[in-house]
Amino acid sequence: MTDDRPFLPYGRQHVDEDDVAAVAAVLRSDFLTTGPEVARFEEAAAAATGAEFAVACNSGTAALHLAVMGLGLGPEDTAIVPAITFVATANVAAHQGARVVFADVDPHTGLMTPDTLRDAIKRSNGRPKVALPVHLAGRVCDMPGLRSVADEHGIALVEDACHAIGGQYGNE
Repeated sequence: MTDDRPFLPYGRQHVDEDDVAAVAAVLRSDFLTTGPEVARFEEAAAAATGAEFAVACNSGTAALHLAVMGLGLGPEDTAIVPAITFVATANVAAHQGARVVFADVDPHTGLMTPDTLRDAIKRSNGRPKVALPVHLAGRVCDMPGLRSVADEHGIALVEDACHAIGGQYGNE
């Protein structure tokens, strides 16, 4: 059996006329970067993901940076990121002064796996503080498996889900 899907597609967006109208309405309003639409967006994002709350940021990089800052990541710490990712995932850890260790990825999906995380932990020369698995091109990492490995080693997990909004676990 052959797989006719393009190799690791960047992503597919769906923007309809309602989306365009909503953006135009905000651009015409008194609130370009703050205001009631931001609060509505955060509430909708939390509801869509099942999260208790959501915070809108100007970029995925800013969101990841806030997350590692919240963990207190610093110069004495190590962060594990997948070898295939956007530079922002590694940069947010490096910006905090942390050492970055790259985990290999599954060659078919480009995703960090429990086994590649385990291997990166072994290569990290000590206990890493955080692992940042990246959901790539709509594909979602095995988070239960990664959570098990992280819990076993006492490290935090921060999901980089910038390219997985709308993705579902097991959607291969």
